Amino acid sequence: MAIDKTISFNLDPELAETFELALKLNKDNSDDLFTRLIIQYVSDSFSKASKAFSVQPTFRNNYLNDEDSNFAKANRKIPTWARKPQQNNHRIIKAYFELEEEMGTVTVEALAERCSNKIAYPDTYSSDFRGNFAQMKTDASNSHGKVFVVNNDVVEIWGEIMNVLMENKHLFILSKRTKITNEMVEFAYTYAKRVYSGELTRNEGKTEVSKITGMNEGSAQDLIGDFLAMMEGKEYRRTMSNYGTEYFLKNIKNDFGDNAFKLALEATEKHIKYYNSLGYGQLKEKENIVKRFRESE
Repeated sequence: MAIDKTISFNLDPELAETFELALKLNKDNSDDLFTRLIIQYVSDSFSKASKAFSVQPTFRNNYLNDEDSNFAKANRKIPTWARKPQQNNHRIIKAYFELEEEMGTVTVEALAERCSNKIAYPDTYSSDFRGNFAQMKTDASNSHGKVFVVNNDVVEIWGEIMNVLMENKHLFILSKRTKITNEMVEFAYTYAKRVYSGELTRNEGKTEVSKITGMNEGSAQDLIGDFLAMMEGKEYRRTMSNYGTEYFLKNIKNDFGDNAFKLALEATEKHIKYYNSLGYGQLKEKENIVKRFRESE
């Protein structure tokens, strides 16, 4: 005989209101939704401990596939995604690897920015990043397959699919951004000045830098944007190399004078403060660069 049980829990009022709105938008029934989530949670938990565990057939037929076809199903899909650069799954994974190489740690905010800016990052643009990313954090029967886990806003690769993903990593990063050389930085500075003077638009500037140096347009746009922020003393969030930071500061002082130089230092300090606040590293060398310039004033 089946025994009915009632499970209750408390939700923050604001979250509960948002949840009700989401149910209406998706035309979901809360009882069905909770049933699916609980079954998935139970199945995922026990599947790791015992192959013998199973849930009631009626629920499995409605909501779940067999364990073998559902658990870590991304292992089967990753080789296909790796060969389809236009696919959203490919682009999100590619963006993850790019950010990991650039910053060491990948946050949800950084990944969302990299996948949502079609102009700056066309190779990793996803028209529905939030929806696709959510599909890549679960092995629910209708999901794309679990690839990522998120801990305190830090995105990590799920251990169950790590080996297969790393075997195919080279296919995701084949078209990664060209390494930015010191010469490219110097060239970008020259064109950033032309954008600042109004001789070129930002779009024209990044296109020219990319065409002549081979630098990715997104990287060229970042460097130009950082320069323009420096000239106004504003915080910039796109990272540049230590060489680039020192080169920009030194040449802004030479080309535009002490007042512009002071604004550029302030902008760099704001950038360092912003980056350090993210919690995945300190820009010690950039701090030293600013300190040296401050001491020489």
